[in-house]
Amino acid sequence: MLNYGPQSVLELTDELEEEIFKTIAADDAEKFNSLLEQGLFLGHHFSGSWIGDILRNDPENINFYHWTVPQVIVLKNALKIADKVFSLQHVQTLFPYKAAVAEAALLGKADMIRLMISKGFEPNKKRHTEPPLLIAVISGNYECCEALVGSGLCNPYVKDRYGRIGKDDRPLGEAARQGRLDIVKLIVEFKKDKKTLVRAAVLAAENGHEEIALYLLDSLDAGRKKGSTHEYPYHMAIPAVKHRMANVIERLLRIEPRILDLVDNNRTMLSAACEHNHIDLVEYFVGLGADVHATDSSKYIVYSGKGFASCASEELFEACNLPPTGAGDMRISLPLYSQTPSSPLAEAAANGNLEIVKILVGMGVKLDTAYIKSPRFGMDRKLTCEAPAINLARAYGHEAVAEYLSTVS
Repeated sequence: MLNYGPQSVLELTDELEEEIFKTIAADDAEKFNSLLEQGLFLGHHFSGSWIGDILRNDPENINFYHWTVPQVIVLKNALKIADKVFSLQHVQTLFPYKAAVAEAALLGKADMIRLMISKGFEPNKKRHTEPPLLIAVISGNYECCEALVGSGLCNPYVKDRYGRIGKDDRPLGEAARQGRLDIVKLIVEFKKDKKTLVRAAVLAAENGHEEIALYLLDSLDAGRKKGSTHEYPYHMAIPAVKHRMANVIERLLRIEPRILDLVDNNRTMLSAACEHNHIDLVEYFVGLGADVHATDSSKYIVYSGKGFASCASEELFEACNLPPTGAGDMRISLPLYSQTPSSPLAEAAANGNLEIVKILVGMGVKLDTAYIKSPRFGMDRKLTCEAPAINLARAYGHEAVAEYLSTVS
Protein backbone atom coordinates (compact mmCIF):
# COMPACT_ATOMS: atom_id res chain seq x y z
CA MET A 1 0.00 0.00 0.00
CA LEU A 2 1.30 3.49 -0.89
CA ASN A 3 0.42 5.88 1.89
CA TYR A 4 -0.54 9.48 1.02
CA GLY A 5 -2.25 10.12 4.34
CA PRO A 6 -1.12 12.56 7.00
CA GLN A 7 1.30 10.09 8.52
CA SER A 8 3.13 6.84 7.82
CA VAL A 9 1.64 3.47 8.59
CA LEU A 10 5.21 2.67 9.54
CA GLU A 11 6.24 3.87 12.98
CA LEU A 12 9.20 6.04 12.06
CA THR A 13 11.76 5.92 14.82
CA ASP A 14 15.05 7.77 14.43
CA GLU A 15 16.71 4.49 13.50
CA LEU A 16 14.19 3.69 10.76
CA GLU A 17 14.29 7.26 9.45
CA GLU A 18 18.07 7.03 9.15
CA GLU A 19 17.72 3.67 7.40
CA ILE A 20 15.34 5.26 4.88
CA PHE A 21 17.88 8.00 4.24
CA LYS A 22 20.67 5.47 3.70
CA THR A 23 18.42 3.48 1.35
CA ILE A 24 17.86 6.62 -0.72
CA ALA A 25 21.56 7.52 -0.64
CA ALA A 26 22.41 4.02 -1.93
CA ASP A 27 19.64 4.30 -4.55
CA ASP A 28 18.39 0.86 -3.46
CA ALA A 29 15.11 0.78 -5.39
CA GLU A 30 14.14 -2.73 -4.27
CA LYS A 31 14.45 -1.92 -0.57
CA PHE A 32 12.73 1.44 -1.00
CA ASN A 33 9.79 -0.19 -2.81
CA SER A 34 9.49 -2.56 0.13
CA LEU A 35 9.27 0.42 2.49
CA LEU A 36 6.57 1.95 0.32
CA GLU A 37 4.56 -1.27 0.43
CA GLN A 38 4.85 -1.25 4.22
CA GLY A 39 3.20 2.18 4.27
CA LEU A 40 6.00 4.74 4.10
CA PHE A 41 4.46 8.20 3.75
CA LEU A 42 6.26 10.14 1.01
CA GLY A 43 5.31 13.42 2.64
CA HIS A 44 7.24 12.55 5.79
CA HIS A 45 9.72 15.24 6.85
CA PHE A 46 13.13 14.06 8.00
CA SER A 47 13.63 15.44 11.49
CA GLY A 48 15.66 12.95 13.54
CA SER A 49 18.61 13.92 15.73
CA TRP A 50 20.84 11.68 13.55
CA ILE A 51 20.78 14.36 10.81
CA GLY A 52 23.12 16.53 12.88
CA ASP A 53 25.69 13.71 13.05
CA ILE A 54 25.66 13.32 9.25
CA LEU A 55 26.09 17.05 8.71
CA ARG A 56 28.96 17.23 11.21
CA ASN A 57 30.78 14.32 9.57
CA ASP A 58 30.42 15.83 6.10
CA PRO A 59 30.31 19.66 6.20
CA GLU A 60 29.67 19.74 2.44
CA ASN A 61 26.36 17.95 2.90
CA ILE A 62 23.29 20.12 2.35
CA ASN A 63 21.12 20.45 5.44
CA PHE A 64 18.03 18.40 4.63
CA TYR A 65 16.34 18.80 8.02
CA HIS A 66 12.54 18.87 7.57
CA TRP A 67 12.81 17.90 3.90
CA THR A 68 10.26 15.50 2.43
CA VAL A 69 11.18 12.08 1.08
CA PRO A 70 10.98 13.15 -2.61
CA GLN A 71 13.22 16.15 -1.87
CA VAL A 72 15.87 13.87 -0.40
CA ILE A 73 15.54 11.56 -3.41
CA VAL A 74 16.48 14.52 -5.60
CA LEU A 75 19.24 15.63 -3.22
CA LYS A 76 20.91 12.20 -3.36
CA ASN A 77 20.21 11.88 -7.12
CA ALA A 78 18.58 8.50 -6.53
CA LEU A 79 17.46 7.93 -10.12
CA LYS A 80 16.33 4.31 -9.74
CA ILE A 81 14.09 5.17 -6.81
CA ALA A 82 12.88 8.31 -8.55
CA ASP A 83 11.85 6.32 -11.62
CA LYS A 84 9.21 4.58 -9.48
CA VAL A 85 8.28 7.37 -7.07
CA PHE A 86 7.92 10.11 -9.67
CA SER A 87 5.45 7.98 -11.60
CA LEU A 88 3.02 8.32 -8.70
CA GLN A 89 0.33 10.98 -8.65
CA HIS A 90 0.64 14.17 -6.63
CA VAL A 91 4.37 13.77 -5.94
CA GLN A 92 5.05 17.30 -7.21
CA THR A 93 2.93 18.68 -4.37
CA LEU A 94 5.56 17.45 -1.91
CA PHE A 95 8.12 19.97 -3.18
CA PRO A 96 8.29 23.65 -2.16
CA TYR A 97 5.95 25.69 -4.39
CA LYS A 98 5.08 22.35 -6.09
CA ALA A 99 8.12 23.07 -8.28
CA ALA A 100 9.94 19.75 -8.50
CA VAL A 101 12.01 20.57 -11.60
CA ALA A 102 13.08 23.88 -10.09
CA GLU A 103 14.24 21.98 -6.99
CA ALA A 104 16.35 19.66 -9.15
CA ALA A 105 17.83 22.69 -10.96
CA LEU A 106 18.64 24.32 -7.62
CA LEU A 107 20.47 21.17 -6.53
CA GLY A 108 22.26 20.84 -9.88
CA LYS A 109 20.82 17.44 -10.85
CA ALA A 110 20.64 17.38 -14.66
CA ASP A 111 19.75 13.68 -14.97
CA MET A 112 17.00 14.13 -12.41
CA ILE A 113 15.61 17.02 -14.45
CA ARG A 114 15.45 14.79 -17.54
CA LEU A 115 13.72 12.04 -15.58
CA MET A 116 11.18 14.44 -14.07
CA ILE A 117 10.26 15.94 -17.44
CA SER A 118 9.90 12.45 -18.93
CA LYS A 119 7.40 11.73 -16.14
CA GLY A 120 5.32 14.75 -17.11
CA PHE A 121 6.62 17.24 -14.54
CA GLU A 122 6.17 20.92 -15.48
CA PRO A 123 9.56 22.32 -16.67
CA ASN A 124 8.50 25.97 -16.32
CA LYS A 125 6.97 25.81 -12.83
CA LYS A 126 8.56 28.55 -10.71
CA ARG A 127 10.14 28.14 -7.33
CA HIS A 128 8.68 31.29 -5.81
CA THR A 129 9.38 33.64 -8.77
CA GLU A 130 12.32 31.87 -10.46
CA PRO A 131 11.67 29.37 -13.27
CA PRO A 132 13.96 26.32 -13.41
CA LEU A 133 16.06 27.61 -16.31
CA LEU A 134 16.81 30.89 -14.55
CA ILE A 135 17.88 28.94 -11.46
CA ALA A 136 20.20 26.79 -13.59
CA VAL A 137 21.69 29.84 -15.30
CA ILE A 138 22.26 31.70 -12.03
CA SER A 139 24.16 28.68 -10.69
CA GLY A 140 26.11 28.48 -13.96
CA ASN A 141 25.19 24.82 -14.48
CA TYR A 142 25.35 24.17 -18.23
CA GLU A 143 24.27 20.53 -17.87
CA CYS A 144 21.03 21.54 -16.15
CA CYS A 145 20.42 24.26 -18.74
CA GLU A 146 20.96 21.71 -21.49
CA ALA A 147 18.59 19.23 -19.83
CA LEU A 148 15.85 21.86 -19.65
CA VAL A 149 16.31 23.31 -23.12
CA GLY A 150 16.88 19.88 -24.64
CA SER A 151 13.45 18.75 -23.49
CA GLY A 152 11.89 21.10 -26.04
CA LEU A 153 9.27 22.01 -23.43
CA CYS A 154 11.16 24.72 -21.58
CA ASN A 155 10.26 28.36 -22.25
CA PRO A 156 13.41 30.50 -21.88
CA TYR A 157 11.30 33.65 -21.92
CA VAL A 158 8.63 32.67 -19.41
CA LYS A 159 6.98 35.67 -17.74
CA ASP A 160 6.81 36.16 -14.01
CA ARG A 161 3.70 35.39 -11.98
CA TYR A 162 2.26 38.83 -12.73
CA GLY A 163 2.52 38.32 -16.48
CA ARG A 164 5.31 40.84 -16.95
CA ILE A 165 8.58 40.51 -18.83
CA GLY A 166 11.34 41.54 -16.46
CA LYS A 167 14.14 43.78 -17.62
CA ASP A 168 17.08 41.69 -16.53
CA ASP A 169 15.88 38.60 -14.73
CA ARG A 170 15.48 36.41 -17.78
CA PRO A 171 17.73 33.39 -18.31
CA LEU A 172 19.31 34.88 -21.44
CA GLY A 173 20.06 38.17 -19.72
CA GLU A 174 21.57 36.41 -16.71
CA ALA A 175 23.77 34.24 -18.95
CA ALA A 176 24.93 37.36 -20.83
CA ARG A 177 25.67 39.13 -17.54
CA GLN A 178 27.75 36.19 -16.31
CA GLY A 179 29.70 35.89 -19.56
CA ARG A 180 28.45 32.37 -20.31
CA LEU A 181 28.61 32.25 -24.09
CA ASP A 182 27.84 28.52 -24.09
CA ILE A 183 24.53 29.05 -22.27
CA VAL A 184 23.70 32.12 -24.37
CA LYS A 185 24.15 30.07 -27.55
CA LEU A 186 22.12 27.20 -26.11
CA ILE A 187 19.15 29.48 -25.45
CA VAL A 188 19.35 31.55 -28.65
CA GLU A 189 19.71 28.49 -30.89
CA PHE A 190 16.67 26.94 -29.22
CA LYS A 191 14.40 29.97 -29.41
CA LYS A 192 14.82 33.67 -30.16
CA ASP A 193 12.97 36.55 -28.58
CA LYS A 194 14.02 39.85 -30.12
CA LYS A 195 13.29 42.08 -27.15
CA THR A 196 15.16 39.83 -24.76
CA LEU A 197 18.08 39.60 -27.21
CA VAL A 198 18.30 43.39 -27.23
CA ARG A 199 18.43 43.64 -23.45
CA ALA A 200 20.89 40.75 -23.20
CA ALA A 201 23.22 42.49 -25.66
CA VAL A 202 23.21 45.60 -23.45
CA LEU A 203 23.87 43.47 -20.35
CA ALA A 204 26.79 41.75 -22.10
CA ALA A 205 28.30 45.14 -22.91
CA GLU A 206 27.68 46.51 -19.42
CA ASN A 207 29.60 43.58 -17.96
CA GLY A 208 32.48 43.63 -20.44
CA HIS A 209 31.70 40.47 -22.41
CA GLU A 210 32.56 41.49 -25.96
CA GLU A 211 32.33 38.04 -27.55
CA ILE A 212 28.79 37.60 -26.26
CA ALA A 213 27.83 41.12 -27.31
CA LEU A 214 29.01 40.43 -30.86
CA TYR A 215 27.24 37.07 -30.97
CA LEU A 216 23.96 38.67 -29.90
CA LEU A 217 24.39 41.43 -32.48
CA ASP A 218 24.88 38.71 -35.11
CA SER A 219 21.66 37.07 -33.95
CA LEU A 220 19.77 40.36 -34.08
CA ASP A 221 21.15 41.27 -37.51
CA ALA A 222 20.09 37.96 -39.04
CA GLY A 223 17.02 38.77 -41.09
CA ARG A 224 16.87 42.38 -39.89
CA LYS A 225 15.46 44.80 -42.43
CA LYS A 226 18.18 47.06 -43.84
CA GLY A 227 17.97 50.59 -42.51
CA SER A 228 15.60 49.68 -39.68
CA THR A 229 16.15 51.48 -36.38
CA HIS A 230 13.49 49.59 -34.42
CA GLU A 231 14.40 47.70 -31.27
CA TYR A 232 18.17 47.63 -31.50
CA PRO A 233 20.70 47.87 -28.64
CA TYR A 234 22.33 51.16 -29.67
CA HIS A 235 22.69 52.03 -25.99
CA MET A 236 25.30 49.32 -25.56
CA ALA A 237 27.68 51.80 -27.22
CA ILE A 238 28.26 53.64 -23.93
CA PRO A 239 29.25 50.58 -21.82
CA ALA A 240 31.20 49.29 -24.84
CA VAL A 241 33.35 52.41 -24.57
CA LYS A 242 33.82 51.86 -20.83
CA HIS A 243 35.11 48.33 -21.43
CA ARG A 244 37.06 49.30 -24.57
CA MET A 245 35.14 46.93 -26.86
CA ALA A 246 36.68 48.10 -30.11
CA ASN A 247 34.84 45.62 -32.33
CA VAL A 248 31.44 46.45 -30.86
CA ILE A 249 32.09 50.19 -31.13
CA GLU A 250 33.22 49.96 -34.74
CA ARG A 251 30.27 47.78 -35.66
CA LEU A 252 27.65 50.03 -34.07
CA LEU A 253 29.11 53.15 -35.66
CA ARG A 254 29.16 51.44 -39.05
CA ILE A 255 25.50 50.46 -38.70
CA GLU A 256 24.40 53.84 -37.34
CA PRO A 257 26.87 56.81 -37.43
CA ARG A 258 24.43 58.97 -35.45
CA ILE A 259 25.24 57.14 -32.23
CA LEU A 260 28.47 59.15 -32.07
CA ASP A 261 26.24 61.86 -30.56
CA LEU A 262 23.87 59.49 -28.74
CA VAL A 263 23.23 60.41 -25.11
CA ASP A 264 22.27 57.87 -22.49
CA ASN A 265 22.52 57.95 -18.72
CA ASN A 266 24.36 61.30 -18.74
CA ARG A 267 27.01 60.12 -21.16
CA THR A 268 28.06 60.19 -24.79
CA MET A 269 30.67 57.92 -26.31
CA LEU A 270 33.23 60.74 -26.11
CA SER A 271 32.43 61.71 -22.52
CA ALA A 272 32.58 58.03 -21.51
CA ALA A 273 36.02 57.70 -23.14
CA CYS A 274 37.17 60.81 -21.25
CA GLU A 275 35.73 59.43 -18.01
CA HIS A 276 37.58 56.11 -18.30
CA ASN A 277 40.86 57.54 -19.64
CA HIS A 278 40.74 55.78 -23.00
CA ILE A 279 43.02 58.15 -24.91
CA ASP A 280 42.92 56.13 -28.13
CA LEU A 281 39.13 56.17 -28.18
CA VAL A 282 39.03 59.90 -27.47
CA GLU A 283 41.23 60.50 -30.51
CA TYR A 284 39.14 58.06 -32.56
CA PHE A 285 35.83 59.73 -31.72
CA VAL A 286 37.22 63.22 -32.26
CA GLY A 287 38.51 62.08 -35.64
CA LEU A 288 34.97 60.97 -36.52
CA GLY A 289 33.60 64.39 -35.63
CA ALA A 290 32.53 64.10 -31.99
CA ASP A 291 31.93 67.50 -30.38
CA VAL A 292 34.76 68.31 -27.96
CA HIS A 293 33.32 71.78 -27.32
CA ALA A 294 30.12 70.48 -25.73
CA THR A 295 28.06 73.10 -23.89
CA ASP A 296 24.56 73.37 -22.50
CA SER A 297 23.43 74.55 -25.93
CA SER A 298 24.83 71.52 -27.77
CA LYS A 299 22.60 69.21 -29.77
CA TYR A 300 22.47 65.51 -29.00
CA ILE A 301 20.78 62.41 -30.33
CA VAL A 302 18.31 60.36 -28.28
CA TYR A 303 16.95 56.95 -29.19
CA SER A 304 13.33 56.11 -28.44
CA GLY A 305 13.51 52.44 -29.32
CA LYS A 306 11.91 53.17 -32.67
CA GLY A 307 14.06 55.94 -34.08
CA PHE A 308 16.40 58.83 -33.38
CA ALA A 309 15.61 62.43 -32.50
CA SER A 310 17.79 65.51 -32.04
CA CYS A 311 17.51 67.38 -28.72
CA ALA A 312 19.28 70.32 -27.13
CA SER A 313 20.86 69.93 -23.70
CA GLU A 314 18.24 72.11 -22.02
CA GLU A 315 15.49 69.87 -23.40
CA LEU A 316 17.25 66.82 -22.03
CA PHE A 317 17.77 68.47 -18.67
CA GLU A 318 14.07 69.29 -18.37
CA ALA A 319 13.19 65.66 -19.18
CA CYS A 320 15.84 64.06 -16.97
CA ASN A 321 14.99 60.58 -15.69
CA LEU A 322 12.24 60.26 -18.30
CA PRO A 323 12.45 57.98 -21.33
CA PRO A 324 12.38 59.67 -24.74
CA THR A 325 9.01 60.31 -26.35
CA GLY A 326 7.63 57.13 -27.86
CA ALA A 327 9.74 54.75 -25.77
CA GLY A 328 6.70 53.64 -23.80
CA ASP A 329 5.06 52.33 -26.96
CA MET A 330 7.90 49.89 -27.52
CA ARG A 331 7.16 47.62 -24.57
CA ILE A 332 10.80 46.67 -24.62
CA SER A 333 13.22 46.12 -21.78
CA LEU A 334 15.80 48.80 -22.53
CA PRO A 335 17.62 51.26 -20.27
CA LEU A 336 16.30 54.27 -22.17
CA TYR A 337 17.08 57.59 -20.51
CA SER A 338 17.45 61.07 -21.91
CA GLN A 339 19.57 62.90 -19.36
CA THR A 340 21.90 65.64 -20.52
CA PRO A 341 25.52 64.41 -20.62
CA SER A 342 28.67 65.72 -18.99
CA SER A 343 31.06 67.70 -21.15
CA PRO A 344 34.20 65.77 -22.22
CA LEU A 345 36.50 68.18 -20.35
CA ALA A 346 34.44 67.85 -17.18
CA GLU A 347 34.72 64.06 -17.17
CA ALA A 348 38.45 64.17 -17.86
CA ALA A 349 39.08 66.73 -15.10
CA ALA A 350 36.76 65.11 -12.54
CA ASN A 351 38.45 61.72 -13.06
CA GLY A 352 42.02 63.05 -13.02
CA ASN A 353 42.84 62.05 -16.58
CA LEU A 354 45.60 64.58 -17.23
CA GLU A 355 46.62 63.46 -20.72
CA ILE A 356 43.06 63.75 -22.01
CA VAL A 357 42.70 67.17 -20.36
CA LYS A 358 45.82 68.27 -22.25
CA ILE A 359 44.42 66.91 -25.54
CA LEU A 360 41.13 68.77 -25.09
CA VAL A 361 42.82 72.00 -24.05
CA GLY A 362 45.07 71.69 -27.09
CA MET A 363 41.93 71.52 -29.24
CA GLY A 364 40.78 74.86 -27.86
CA VAL A 365 38.12 73.68 -25.43
CA LYS A 366 37.14 76.54 -23.13
CA LEU A 367 38.15 75.90 -19.54
CA ASP A 368 35.23 77.66 -17.86
CA THR A 369 32.38 75.80 -19.55
CA ALA A 370 32.78 72.33 -18.03
CA TYR A 371 29.74 70.69 -16.47
CA ILE A 372 29.44 67.32 -14.80
CA LYS A 373 26.16 65.41 -15.07
CA SER A 374 27.07 61.75 -14.51
CA PRO A 375 25.81 60.45 -11.14
CA ARG A 376 28.24 61.07 -8.27
CA PHE A 377 27.65 60.77 -4.54
CA GLY A 378 27.62 64.10 -2.72
CA MET A 379 28.24 66.15 -5.85
CA ASP A 380 28.21 69.95 -5.48
CA ARG A 381 25.39 71.25 -7.67
CA LYS A 382 27.56 74.25 -8.60
CA LEU A 383 29.69 71.86 -10.65
CA THR A 384 26.79 70.70 -12.82
CA CYS A 385 26.59 73.76 -15.06
CA GLU A 386 29.22 76.05 -16.62
CA ALA A 387 31.87 75.37 -13.97
CA PRO A 388 35.60 76.04 -14.46
CA ALA A 389 37.33 72.71 -15.10
CA ILE A 390 39.92 73.52 -12.43
CA ASN A 391 37.14 73.53 -9.80
CA LEU A 392 36.14 70.02 -10.84
CA ALA A 393 39.71 68.77 -10.57
CA ARG A 394 40.08 70.30 -7.11
CA ALA A 395 36.69 69.04 -5.93
CA TYR A 396 37.72 65.45 -6.65
CA GLY A 397 41.29 65.77 -5.38
CA HIS A 398 43.21 65.70 -8.67
CA GLU A 399 45.99 68.15 -7.89
CA ALA A 400 48.09 67.34 -10.97
CA VAL A 401 45.19 68.26 -13.24
CA ALA A 402 44.41 71.37 -11.19
CA GLU A 403 48.05 72.47 -11.33
CA TYR A 404 48.17 72.03 -15.11
CA LEU A 405 44.91 73.94 -15.62
CA SER A 406 46.19 76.78 -13.44
CA THR A 407 49.06 77.25 -15.89
CA VAL A 408 46.83 77.51 -18.96
CA SER A 409 43.84 79.38 -17.55
